[in-house]
Amino acid sequence: MDIQGAFDTVLRNRLVLRLREQGWPDHLARWAGSFMSGRSARVRYQDTLTSSSPLECGLPQGSPVSPILFLLYTEPIYRLGNPQGRFGYADDTAILSIGDTIDETTAMASGAIDEMVRGGATNGVSFDSRKTEVMHFSRSKLRTAPAVRHGDIEKHPESALR
Repeated sequence: MDIQGAFDTVLRNRLVLRLREQGWPDHLARWAGSFMSGRSARVRYQDTLTSSSPLECGLPQGSPVSPILFLLYTEPIYRLGNPQGRFGYADDTAILSIGDTIDETTAMASGAIDEMVRGGATNGVSFDSRKTEVMHFSRSKLRTAPAVRHGDIEKHPESALR
């Protein structure tokens, strides 16, 4: 699963609140808010430069602190339900479902995705269903590999992932 927009969608006030909820010192939470304040962007194309536009949200890409703040911002979605089968790296999330049958693990994976999508919406995080990939592992060769649901979309398993 891919977090949509990742760094660009981080909301300043929500990040500050999240840091306080996680028990970080108040001066660090305020610093994070200040780090995200007063930012602007301009676009250069060939010899043309646009006027400056204020940025209301988002972490600056290229800053060494942005990935850390992003992970702290998304941390609550990794505590939902059964977090032992969830693994996150940057803006990607993997879900591992283990069961006795392929149908059982398919249902578990679909449920975990639904829980992540709902929990993400509550926490200001959305997932790009087009980038979700599915792979089944089984001791026996599967005649058919059931699809996993991501919202209204059925994601059919692949034999290899990127």
